[in-house]
Amino acid sequence: MNIKELYRVSLEVERETGIPALFSTAQAILEQGWDIDPIQGSNNIYGIKYHIKEWGYVTASTLEEHKGVKHRVVARFQKYPTLADCIKDHSKLLLKYSYKACLENYKKNRDLNKYVECVAKDYATDSNYADKIMNIIEILKPKIKGAVIVDEFEEAKKLMERIGVFKPYGSEYWAAPPTRSELAVLFKRFLDRLTVSVIGEGESKTYTLGGKNV
Repeated sequence: MNIKELYRVSLEVERETGIPALFSTAQAILEQGWDIDPIQGSNNIYGIKYHIKEWGYVTASTLEEHKGVKHRVVARFQKYPTLADCIKDHSKLLLKYSYKACLENYKKNRDLNKYVECVAKDYATDSNYADKIMNIIEILKPKIKGAVIVDEFEEAKKLMERIGVFKPYGSEYWAAPPTRSELAVLFKRFLDRLTVSVIGEGESKTYTLGGKNV
């Protein structure tokens, strides 16, 4: 999974849970590097410790900090059948324990820096964990912005054409001010927060909010 794909999945998680996609993506990069290389065949990209018995674990060397002193230890890390399972488990974790309060505060103040600091206190022993995450986020922003928007527009364009909101008159039509491409993306995001039946070309699609019909 590359950064762009991970960010797209993280955006879906953000729409369902509120967990900021930039944080989820940056955390995976910090834990496994910019190539998002899971811990030795575990599909674990977040450095999550072993807690699901039926999926097993892998052992790996890691740096941990205790009372300001860093030392290397061998720890058990959770093994996942797929990367998707890891991402889902990661989001479940951030909806529990002290992390839940972090998210509730973030939804109120939209302060990403405070959210990262709040999660980092219990997630990692590294006292510089929050700063490292924020540094990655600043590097990450320009790398994902354009590519994700382009892909999102293409998806939105196809959806708008299917349901007849905009007609497929070619690239000039979509670029006309105010840009219909921006309107298409905004409208798709709106539909993503609702449950509607989208019928076209013999297909049907349902939009949900948080996995529930509303």
